[in-house]
Amino acid sequence: MTKHEAIIELAREQIAKGFPFRLTVYGSSMLPSIPSGSVVNVVQCAFDSLKLGDVVLFRSGGGFRCHRVIKELSGEGCARFHTRGDFTLNEDAPLTEEMFIGRVSEVLTRAGAINLNSPVLRIYGRFAAAASPLAGLLRRIKFKIINKL
Repeated sequence: MTKHEAIIELAREQIAKGFPFRLTVYGSSMLPSIPSGSVVNVVQCAFDSLKLGDVVLFRSGGGFRCHRVIKELSGEGCARFHTRGDFTLNEDAPLTEEMFIGRVSEVLTRAGAINLNSPVLRIYGRFAAAASPLAGLLRRIKFKIINKL
């Protein structure tokens, strides 16, 4: 069992018992919503109750990802979702129930806690999910310009 597989198994066990699972996440794919080094609280959520804009933790390859639900696909009794990082241009492979670990309810950053269940952030999540890939490109350009100043 790899390190990532062990973490995923631990997360699923803890979440299934009704306890939130905290995980430090690294990378820039969810900027500005989730800065690298933030701690995310992952909670139990029925797969079929996911909503557009939810941030989810799921298996991806040999590891895991924390990305936003941007589309729902349904067909022949099998719900699937598409996810994408807020700061990326490409969608992930379709998210299936087997890949799904839980929904991110809170992000703990150096600046403080961000409750993703708040009405304002639920609206922001829906907006971010609906934004075109062009919006992701513009965010990347803006980020590079700000870092050069």
